Amino acid sequence: MYRNLGHKIKTIAKVLRWVSFAAMEAVGAFTLLYNNPDFQRALIGAAIMALAPLLAWILSLTIYSIGHVVENSDIRTDLAIRQYAALRSAGPTAPKAAPVQEAETPQQPVQQSPSQQPSQQTPPPQQNASRPSWGQY
Repeated sequence: MYRNLGHKIKTIAKVLRWVSFAAMEAVGAFTLLYNNPDFQRALIGAAIMALAPLLAWILSLTIYSIGHVVENSDIRTDLAIRQYAALRSAGPTAPKAAPVQEAETPQQPVQQSPSQQPSQQTPPPQQNASRPSWGQY
């Protein structure tokens, strides 16, 4: 019942889209045909029937996206459990990785030539090249 819940939520969103599409088409047809046949009601009925696919799709987006998030979180949870189990099975005899420490870059004093003015500032030191960028996470 609760296995593969994300896929089930996504399927419910697809079914709900088609049911709401059919219901809106029926409401539009009812408004168009069975009420007093004046121009305003006919226009409302035609607009409902024309916009029914778009409205049904928009209404199902939220439910489908929730199902997608649940499905992805299930995948990530299973992966994390497997990785944790692999680390636990390796035991304490497995070599541990040394923590990465940033090496400090030595700053050398800046020698000013006579052509440089004392009001100029020195450029900021370069960042450590071994530090990963945001794209590597």
